[in-house]
Amino acid sequence: MFLDEPSVAMDVDARNSLWKAIRDLKEQGTAIVLTTHYLEEADALADEIVVLKQGQIIQRGTSEQIKAGVSTTTIKFVTPDTAENFAAMTGVTDVSNSGKFTSIQTDDVNQTLLVLLTAHPDLQDLTVSQAGLERAF
Repeated sequence: MFLDEPSVAMDVDARNSLWKAIRDLKEQGTAIVLTTHYLEEADALADEIVVLKQGQIIQRGTSEQIKAGVSTTTIKFVTPDTAENFAAMTGVTDVSNSGKFTSIQTDDVNQTLLVLLTAHPDLQDLTVSQAGLERAF
């Protein structure tokens, strides 16, 4: 069995305890090599990330360095409008719907938000997030 299989997945408290133990060891100056498929874990804990594909290093650097290679930001919100109404906005590179949410990928977040909120001031549940490690890969 593998740890990422649902039947043996780590609960939230156990994961937080493990992450605290790793951080404590780092603070004491202990070098740690952590292997994981869980990118949130790598993002939260690693000073340096090495990404392997078929035994070859394909990316190496800090989380920030790797994420900097992806210049898009996600703007997510609830609206009765269809995704097509947002595709032509400044900076928009992709628009998608998932359930009740519309998501916009933009490479010019400030201009996209200005146009978006001016044209659609009634949006609900608006969030803005930078690309994470998963998107960078």
